[in-house]
Amino acid sequence: MSKSNALTLKDTSDEEYEHRICGMENSVTNSLRQVWNESNQSAKDSLFSSILENLRKYLGDPQHKGYRLGLALGTAMGAPVWSRTVAWKKEGEEEEEGGNVVISLFLVLDPLNIDSKQVTFVSKSVGLETAKVFQALYKVDFTKPPK
Repeated sequence: MSKSNALTLKDTSDEEYEHRICGMENSVTNSLRQVWNESNQSAKDSLFSSILENLRKYLGDPQHKGYRLGLALGTAMGAPVWSRTVAWKKEGEEEEEGGNVVISLFLVLDPLNIDSKQVTFVSKSVGLETAKVFQALYKVDFTKPPK
């Protein structure tokens, strides 16, 4: 059964999704650290929402309507501190509710850069070329849109 929420470390055993773990790109790690302990929730939401929107831009237009993209952020220990999904849609299209998450990132922040990880999940059930998705998202600087 497909997920409607962003995926996290607890979902690595879900047989419907393939996942890969890589080191988080340093600019992403540093940007997350700058806002992580701030009390200003709007600064956090702004950065996290920007990362999610840039994920959508890096992936380009979807093959079909009704897919969602997910982003969760947290540490290796404990629940995610932020989690959202958005419709995977063409630029300018209306945001649609519902749909299953087909690609999701879990960004794991650690005090050490080398231990900060990006976990990428891709659904096996929708016909995406998983190898291409993993390659396209490998260590991407999601703090900036694609060129």
